[in-house]
Amino acid sequence: MLIKKHVGPIRLLGSCSLGEDATLAAVPLIAQLLRRPASAKARAQAAKALGLLASSPEIAEGVADVALPDLVVLLKDKHTDCRCAAVGALGSIAQTPSIAERIAEAGLRDLVPFLTDPDPQCRGNGAAALLAMACSETVARHIADAALPGLVKHLNGTDSKLKCMAVFALAILAGSKDLRRRIANMALSALVSLLSDPLAEIRFTAAHALGNLASSLELKGRIGKAALPELVALLKDEEPECRSHAAGALVGLACHEDVAPHIADSALPALTKLLLDPNTPPEGLSNAARVVRNLADIVKLRLQTAKPMLTPLVQLLKHPLTPVDCRVCCLQAIGNLAREAQLRKRIASAALPAALPALVDMLNDDQVECRRLAASVIGNLSCSEHLADGIAKTAATSLKKLLSDTDAECRSITTSVLSNLTTLGSLLDFSGPPAS
Repeated sequence: MLIKKHVGPIRLLGSCSLGEDATLAAVPLIAQLLRRPASAKARAQAAKALGLLASSPEIAEGVADVALPDLVVLLKDKHTDCRCAAVGALGSIAQTPSIAERIAEAGLRDLVPFLTDPDPQCRGNGAAALLAMACSETVARHIADAALPGLVKHLNGTDSKLKCMAVFALAILAGSKDLRRRIANMALSALVSLLSDPLAEIRFTAAHALGNLASSLELKGRIGKAALPELVALLKDEEPECRSHAAGALVGLACHEDVAPHIADSALPALTKLLLDPNTPPEGLSNAARVVRNLADIVKLRLQTAKPMLTPLVQLLKHPLTPVDCRVCCLQAIGNLAREAQLRKRIASAALPAALPALVDMLNDDQVECRRLAASVIGNLSCSEHLADGIAKTAATSLKKLLSDTDAECRSITTSVLSNLTTLGSLLDFSGPPAS
């Protein structure tokens, strides 16, 4: 009765809470409203509702069985809200390769134009839907064939609005590992040139696209060679969002043995400034800290990275408003630097007082990933006699609790840490993990 009376997405959460059978039973009733000619509002709400209901692959399959043809028809509706809701719903139900292939067969031709739709919400939903559908390698190839030539043409055009739409679409589509090589082959040089575009939105979106492309190991060296000078220049851009996305693009490149030394040579001063600038947005702080963390993971770059970076890392740890994910990256970076014996004495005096309280908090975190990370970072620090006493005094109690942790990896890392502390004479009462 509620569904027939009102199809608002909030009301439909009641269907979801009744379980999979009740939700699937509601789908045909909602799908009928997609064909209601007199009410654009009802059509849009029904499409949104179907997207919300597709909370699992099984339900998504049921939605596709009943509503796929009507959702594809709705892609051509004259009302923007209806089109936007329809493409959003198709993105939500594209949860498996088989569903993605069904959607592509029925409506790929109608989905591609959404990448340059005048409405920003439609563009975003369209790009997200195609990205979801790229979970199928077959569909990813079809998307590349259907969408990339037109998008690349817009990148090289003179219409700033179309250029902005195209680079946004490519940035999202580059989130698919099956599309990255094709995008790089067709658009890399154009994306690099857009890093110096007069429009800030185009500059930072191009950097975001390059960062997504650099998620693929096979492309890191190529992107570094093509784009590194321009990305380093963008780190100094007057727009904070441009600086933030430039750092984001460098995160993946800083993992590459051949590219990372060039980043260390050319980008450390700008990254230092980014970390110390009070106007840097939270995302920019986290991105810059990730770059430093990755550079510090490379043995030959640790001394070079530590010289300008240890002080900013410590300052961020001390600052109460530093975002949590940035704080975590700072701790990881300090842990990586501590693998270098020449740095441990400096870390003991400069970084340990700020790092240990944060690490102890993470040892007691509800999330197993946080506990593992904290134990691992402390493990790197505990190899040094300069650091061992401070760790034992501050963290031993929390570490010993982890010996009974439900996670085997936590227990293993912690056993190694406590053994290190015992070997160095900083801990006298550790005789090994409890018997299982």
